[in-house]
Amino acid sequence: MQTTEAVPSANLRQGTVSYYASDGSIVNLQPSDIANLDQGCLTSGTCPNGNGVSQAVLDLWNGKDRLPNGTPIPAYPLPNTVTSFGSDGLNILGYTFAAPQPTNLNTYLLKLDYNLTQNGNHRLFLRGDLQNDRTLAAPQFPGEPPSHILRNNSKGLFAGYTAVLSNTVINNFRYGFVRQGNEDAGSNPNSYVGFWNLSDQVSFASTTNVNVPVNQFVDDASWTRGQHTLQFGGNWRIVDDNRCSNAQNFFYGSLHPTWLFEGGIAGTGQDLDPANNPVLPPMDVTDFGYS
Repeated sequence: MQTTEAVPSANLRQGTVSYYASDGSIVNLQPSDIANLDQGCLTSGTCPNGNGVSQAVLDLWNGKDRLPNGTPIPAYPLPNTVTSFGSDGLNILGYTFAAPQPTNLNTYLLKLDYNLTQNGNHRLFLRGDLQNDRTLAAPQFPGEPPSHILRNNSKGLFAGYTAVLSNTVINNFRYGFVRQGNEDAGSNPNSYVGFWNLSDQVSFASTTNVNVPVNQFVDDASWTRGQHTLQFGGNWRIVDDNRCSNAQNFFYGSLHPTWLFEGGIAGTGQDLDPANNPVLPPMDVTDFGYS
């Protein structure tokens, strides 16, 4: 299948931020320009690693960081398309690739019929069904393992016993066991911070298991007397719903520009506003509503 993920542009992963000026031209803010616009954090003490572009983020994007378990985080691939969810055509672009998504769908069936007596008055049957389905979801990026694995091992077992006790009395007993079993196994559960409109470099999918066993016992009897037939029986069903997930074991943070949609930065005179540097062309806030 074809998959497109959002990736930072070649300039952005080097710390250069681009924007459209009011005259339609493209302006590239170099790391030094951004540092000059970000003076307030030095006086307030909110940037212990220095003002301007975060080197830690650049290291992360360029494959120089690791997961808590020591696994290297691969660098973003270079974009090959401007079309992706959240693309602004300048800083966030797209990467399209052919992603394998192999699927195995297996079903096993069992059928058994047996006459307990030669005349067939006592009969037993058994039916069984087992699914063994597995789908490897597309990787986050080429060369990575599947982002998560879907498994379905639902099964059912059914048994019945029919007894002709006399010319007037017949009894049927049925037992059924059905167990729905689904698993969505994430490949890399860790706490993480996501960058809005950028795809994660590795999958952080969690794992969820669902197990729903159902036991059902049914018995009915028929008694014929002359021109009258009496039927009676019972039905007892036991249902359990077992679910477990590690999704709540990890924390998630998001850097989201919509939090700046009303206040914004461009044109306000505060830190990081390009208007603070008279050399920089004013930003077209119509095209960059979040800025």
